[in-house]
Amino acid sequence: MMKTRSCSETGSTSHYTFGAKFGVFLSFRGPDTRTNFTDSLYHALLDKGIHVFIDKKGIDIGEEIGLEILQAINDSKICIPIFSKSYASSSWCLHELKHMMERRKTNELEVLPIFYDVTHADVKLETNVYRYQLTQHKLKHETETVRLWRKALKEAAKIKGWDTKDIGENKRAATYMWDDCGLFPNEGIDVLLLMSLVKVGVKNKLWMHDQLKDLGKGIVRNENCKDSGKRSRVWNHEEALDMMIRKKGTETIEAICANFDGVLLTPEEFTKVPNIRFLAMINGNLSGNFKDLFPELRWLSWKNCPLYLQATNFCPKNLLILDL
Repeated sequence: MMKTRSCSETGSTSHYTFGAKFGVFLSFRGPDTRTNFTDSLYHALLDKGIHVFIDKKGIDIGEEIGLEILQAINDSKICIPIFSKSYASSSWCLHELKHMMERRKTNELEVLPIFYDVTHADVKLETNVYRYQLTQHKLKHETETVRLWRKALKEAAKIKGWDTKDIGENKRAATYMWDDCGLFPNEGIDVLLLMSLVKVGVKNKLWMHDQLKDLGKGIVRNENCKDSGKRSRVWNHEEALDMMIRKKGTETIEAICANFDGVLLTPEEFTKVPNIRFLAMINGNLSGNFKDLFPELRWLSWKNCPLYLQATNFCPKNLLILDL
């Protein structure tokens, strides 16, 4: 039997199947993360075949926490509180958190907090972010209740969890590109980090899991198994170099990566790829009049760029990222 009820100040909707066991229970403040990070995380977990309890509709003001919500926490293997700016303003969220932490003490479930747009210090009540919200609760709730919520927050803050602010400044280049494509880069990267599909390495370099790389390459190869010039992306240096020298590029191509050591490229090669958005060059030089070329180019990476550029009128008007 499936029962759907509105619950939680998070402002989300919940589908609860009695007797079911959940892989993950998501606790979040709806106005903060419902339509962005939490929704992306929810669907990412579903795609992995994980049974997730999420609440999407919201409860009426004053409604008490239902036994089915507490039971859902009990029936979950992992509980993920998503700490956001106004998480502690919700008595519902705090009640969920308190119950999670009590269950964690008996080793009956694992709690993996996500620090979405707050720090560990905020959740530890070392700043005014959550301290003020708890002060407001004292006006409506018993002192002992607020004390237990405070204790739960401090205990949760001791868990390492995931800090979405640790993505690194180097993600900016990628977010500019994805944002320009009409995607949602911040939420997407946060979810990929949580799933360990990307990581931030030395000097804030964004690292991608080999599985994700292989998946992307496989999708592109399937665009045209025989002719790389008819794919959207050409990352194999030999294939890219051969394609450009032979002027075999097409309008389909949006990204090229190649080592052009000793090669002098002219406008003629690039007129074949008018829709290129990403160009990663190593060595090489440009010669000729490049006026009105590269109308779609957003990202130019050129390692070992020559001191003297032989090209004239080289001015990609829509460029977002220049990496020399």
